[in-house]
Amino acid sequence: MIDETLEELIEEAIQDEVASTELVLSSPLPDNLILYPLDTAVVFPGMFFPLEIPAVGDARTVMDQMLDGNRMIGFVTIRADRPQENHREQAEPQELHRIGVAARIAKVFRMPDDSLRVLCQTLCRFRIERFRRADDILVAKVSYPPDIDPIDEKEETELEVLRQRLQHEVQELIQIRPDIPEEAAQFVATLEGAGAMADFVGANFQLQVSERQHLLEAFDVRTRVEMAMLYLTRERELADLGARLHREIAEKIEKNQKDYMIREQIKLLRRELGEDRDEREVEIERFQEALAKEGLPEDVRQKGESELKRLSQLSPEATEYNMVRTYLEWLTDLPWGEFSEDRLDLKRSRKILDDEHFGLGQVKDRLIEYLAVRIRNAEAKGSIICLCGPPGTGKTSIALSIAKGMGRKLHRVSLGGMRDEAEIKGHRRTYVGAMPGKLIQGMKRAGSMNPVFVLDEIDKLGSDWRGDPSSAMLEVLDPAQNHNFMDHYLDVPCDLSQVFFIATANDAGKIPRPLLDRMELIQLDGYIPEEKLQIARRHLLPRVLKEHGISRKELVVHASALRSMITGHTREAGVRDLNRKCQALARKATAKIVTEGEDAFDLPLRVKSENLPEWLGAPRYVQESMKGTRRPGLAVGLAWTPTGGDVLLIETSMMPGKGQVRVTGNLRQVMKESVEIALSYVRTRAEDLGINRAIFDQYNLHVHFPAGAVPKDGPSAGITITTALISLLTGRRAQGKVAMTGELTLRGDVTAVGGLREKVVAAKSLGFTTVVAPKANQKDIEEIPEVVLKGMTFIYAETFEDIQPTVLQAKPTKAFIPKIKPAKAEKKA
Repeated sequence: MIDETLEELIEEAIQDEVASTELVLSSPLPDNLILYPLDTAVVFPGMFFPLEIPAVGDARTVMDQMLDGNRMIGFVTIRADRPQENHREQAEPQELHRIGVAARIAKVFRMPDDSLRVLCQTLCRFRIERFRRADDILVAKVSYPPDIDPIDEKEETELEVLRQRLQHEVQELIQIRPDIPEEAAQFVATLEGAGAMADFVGANFQLQVSERQHLLEAFDVRTRVEMAMLYLTRERELADLGARLHREIAEKIEKNQKDYMIREQIKLLRRELGEDRDEREVEIERFQEALAKEGLPEDVRQKGESELKRLSQLSPEATEYNMVRTYLEWLTDLPWGEFSEDRLDLKRSRKILDDEHFGLGQVKDRLIEYLAVRIRNAEAKGSIICLCGPPGTGKTSIALSIAKGMGRKLHRVSLGGMRDEAEIKGHRRTYVGAMPGKLIQGMKRAGSMNPVFVLDEIDKLGSDWRGDPSSAMLEVLDPAQNHNFMDHYLDVPCDLSQVFFIATANDAGKIPRPLLDRMELIQLDGYIPEEKLQIARRHLLPRVLKEHGISRKELVVHASALRSMITGHTREAGVRDLNRKCQALARKATAKIVTEGEDAFDLPLRVKSENLPEWLGAPRYVQESMKGTRRPGLAVGLAWTPTGGDVLLIETSMMPGKGQVRVTGNLRQVMKESVEIALSYVRTRAEDLGINRAIFDQYNLHVHFPAGAVPKDGPSAGITITTALISLLTGRRAQGKVAMTGELTLRGDVTAVGGLREKVVAAKSLGFTTVVAPKANQKDIEEIPEVVLKGMTFIYAETFEDIQPTVLQAKPTKAFIPKIKPAKAEKKA
């Protein structure tokens, strides 16, 4: 900024010195100029340029030297690639542009602090020929190249047209630009020559330093004018854009003022009509009534009254008004003090559960127990149950039946993929678009403070750098804390102790341990074929027929067909795929009836196991019968899979070698260790088992588990592997119709395994009548349905010696007895 004193100097110089410009230009210009480097400025001929010179420093030394001499100075701009830390006065020659402007010191004003205010009058361009330093002052030998004017009349005419166009654009732009005084337009009209007009553009409009320097270095007048036109066009576009934005802002302000005036007029009209209450007053009255209702907790009422007072002091046009109003709507819309009355009728609840779900006895018993406790103690807190099992086993649907049996409202929250704890505990009100968490939203939708909350897929909660919602669930599912649950948005305590939480999961191992510790885990195993048959007959088929508009008189699916569908067309722990197969039958039947007509064939259409391939195609899964135990070295085990039980054939063989052992069949670490344990046990008891120890040195053993594409793991095949090895090495075949499961230790103890229910079902489906199981699993056999146990014999083992006579035949098969080479006699000396 130029102070008033310097402005007076400029005005005085313009009046007194402009007339002497031609005299100075006509007199010889010096061949050597003292250079004055400029950081971010470029000066042009024909302008007055002010300088502020401090009392001390290199700049003062330069100025004193010029004042003592011919009062001429050369302004030159420093290059942009020069290091920023270097001082301007210490600029080196290679850091300067070669084209500058010569100027004459017109006025000098000495300030009270001994600093100088200098006004320079720029004259013409110069080119630096070479540099030299004299007493730390940068001096250059310069030349003064003239402007390159048009060479013929045609070029002069074109240049004149360009000058007029440039002058017109400059004058129009001065009218738009508020920062340029209007007197500048009059000054432009007095400029003579196209080059001077282009220099005016470079000196007075917003150009970059590099663009100004390029304009200064253009000695060709036409080139200089064209460059100025280009820069001025961009400047005009920016000015137009700024003017348009200014108009839009002014229009918005005018519209807001207009809207305000209209609202005020509406208020006056309402007062004239006797309707002096506006929407804001109606809202405030509604909130007051909501905060005054009974059952509202005292801290909630106090918080609401505080926010309502704040709302009444805000203008509806204020930004915070809608935020406070939204908060009060959430606070007052929650069902504070409203509870669903439990239907404490145990027989009715049991009937609802039995009618809608087959099996799941443990879950049904747990609900009946909870209702019985509520009968004796109405103040009992809500329970937290986690139903864990494979997909399609009815976890979510049983929760719906529980709510129906209890007579409570239900709300389901899907937790799969949730990664932000704000989804559970809400967003803080400081964020734009903040709202309560899923629990508070569910309370509002349910309309009750004691609904049944289904937390679906709780094992699929995400946890990464974006948040850990499982940690936020710790407070929700802790009976000691959830009576005082704090949502970040509401910021008032909310009682969740009366909520009946039911969580569902597929894999309990993926649930964080602290969270799992707060829930009662109920394991839902996969359905056995008999259970699937009853579910299809009682629930799936009736619902599918109703959905497809078919009656039982039009389509009959026999039990044999359902069994074939269960074993040959589906392989799952639940019944979702079975439901899809039932839908396929219904679709085909509907298409037949609609396409061919009811008179084309006898109704009802019957689906049996014999004609099932005509409806669903060939079976996808074929269960192979186990007939391979007719020779030594084979044994049948039982395995658990996510889709149910299965049988596992173990093959062993030996060939002459050096005692190497090979294991194949896509085995994981635990199963490989089971093979090593079984082999160690057999080696340890070789004499008792009648095995010649030389076999281990003269033969290689190979243990194989068929179905190599299927990964296998677990310790439950221990006794089966041992049986196969003993059968191979003794020639005693394994007993037919016998399947076994159990983990074996090095001492020969048989320990407990899991999944026995599914394993027994697989054994029965393939015709095995005897199952060998650990003694510790005897309690699990008692939980298997009677229809599965019928016709089966169970042998419980504590050690392998207990089952050896049962699983192996007494006499060996001679054809499989290996030949042993006699040991070589030692040579005597």
